[in-house]
Amino acid sequence: MFGSAARAAQASVLDGRDNDDVWKSARVIDQFLEYEPNTGAVPRFRTEVRVLYDDTYPYILGRMHDPRPTASSRCTRVAISVPKANSSS
Repeated sequence: MFGSAARAAQASVLDGRDNDDVWKSARVIDQFLEYEPNTGAVPRFRTEVRVLYDDTYPYILGRMHDPRPTASSRCTRVAISVPKANSSS
């Protein structure tokens, strides 16, 4: 099942945490399947993604429940901001 983005009532605080009230309106997307090494298999560990948007930005929050992530996949509290395209160009 695919998820959908919810419109944010206000901008999210970009701190990588999910305790901001704006995330309460975002649907949890958690029906993922493995790509490698077992294509199509149910993953051993749960992954949750939430997607919001407003007039300026999309907001994506991901939570990966791997109890022992490798150093190359470890990532905590990353916030990415994409500037709005100039519509006059």
